[in-house]
Amino acid sequence: MTARATCRATGGEQRAVLVYQTQSYAYWRKVLERDDPEFGQFGENFTVDGLADDEVRIGDRYRIGEAEFEVTQPRVTCYRVGMRLNEPRMASLLVAHHRPGFYLRVIAEGRVRAGDPITRTRTGRGSLSVANTDTLLYLPDPDPARLRTALTIEALSPGWQQSFQEMSHRLDRPPAPAPTAPGWRGFKRLRVTQVVPETPTVSSFLLRPIDFIPALADTYRVIAPDMIGFGQSAMPTVDEFDYTFDTLTDVTAALLEQLGVDRFAVYAQDYGAPIAWRLATRSPQRITAIITQNGNGYTDGFVKAFWDGLFAYAENPTPENEAPLRGALTLELTRWQYLNGVADPSLVSPDSWTIDQALLDRPGNDAIQLALFRNYPTNVALYPQLQQYFRDSQVPLLAVWGANDEIFGPDGARAFQRDLPDAEIHLLESGHFALESHLEEIAGYIRDFLARATS
Repeated sequence: MTARATCRATGGEQRAVLVYQTQSYAYWRKVLERDDPEFGQFGENFTVDGLADDEVRIGDRYRIGEAEFEVTQPRVTCYRVGMRLNEPRMASLLVAHHRPGFYLRVIAEGRVRAGDPITRTRTGRGSLSVANTDTLLYLPDPDPARLRTALTIEALSPGWQQSFQEMSHRLDRPPAPAPTAPGWRGFKRLRVTQVVPETPTVSSFLLRPIDFIPALADTYRVIAPDMIGFGQSAMPTVDEFDYTFDTLTDVTAALLEQLGVDRFAVYAQDYGAPIAWRLATRSPQRITAIITQNGNGYTDGFVKAFWDGLFAYAENPTPENEAPLRGALTLELTRWQYLNGVADPSLVSPDSWTIDQALLDRPGNDAIQLALFRNYPTNVALYPQLQQYFRDSQVPLLAVWGANDEIFGPDGARAFQRDLPDAEIHLLESGHFALESHLEEIAGYIRDFLARATS
């Protein structure tokens, strides 16, 4: 292992030297599909060959040239590395891909030259790697055993020790009782309602409270789980979990059973719609009402330009047919899904597609998405059974739809009235994720509809 040095100020004794690996540069060039990241762009003082984040332990000591150093903590993830690379996702990607880099403190001063060999002189106590330490602080559901291990490592920087002590105290407390009614004191969650460019590099964000779930929760119990492989739910690999819409429905049904939910209204949108339709056709007596927001139950409204490639891949999953579908997992296409058809794009926060993309970029998530693409035709095959359910049950249905959606067009909303003549249809000047631009309007329609449908 050898080192390459860069003169750059860091952050005091505990963060005297920032280290990043040549192997991580190669990794990011591949993941980001860019050739331009050059040594030093991640802000490091030492660019090293070897010393992987999942192998180096907190407290390890290394001799480099004439000097000796000790590993104190992972990189503090912040926005600066994203600015250097012109990649706003970079801070979250460093955590999600377990490649943060790490800091050293100086044990013995001495001259360090490019090409100097790196020799480990002591192994850190506790066997907690840099990558595991980073995950412990920045990702949800910290492992209590690792947290206890971290608190025993004397070499860990005081700032990280304090953070872990606070986390440990929170885990030791008994769960707080659930509030009897929605409410808030002091801080309140907000959402971006408009982005105003002030200069080419600075924008202002206009904020409003996040009102959708609270707007319903004063009257209804609202349950909004992430599906397996999405959001903050678990993400087993495709070898560990059968990613089909049937199995995703099985998990959702089991959750409802565990929560003791017998009868319920469903809100169906995008991938949530096939799950809602399966719940309804399996147990029609449990569904009190349906709200669908750009969630098709008919082939009407399938926009050909979007769907032809997916169905071609599902029928014949060759590498040639797979390549265009991988394009749908890129930042460009994720951003497009949020902005297509929106009359005023400034109403949609860039955080929406940035966070979604960071989750899509997790190692192995591409295989999950491709598996669900291949399984999507089973949803269309279910439509005749679903439509018979509509005719038999005459379930109350509200379709509130982004009329300019280039995935599920407005004919998908109108089609519900074919089998449900009393279905209520509202077309909005928005796109696929209409809540991003029309939250208050949609919440109003839902409250009014549920008051009538479930009274």
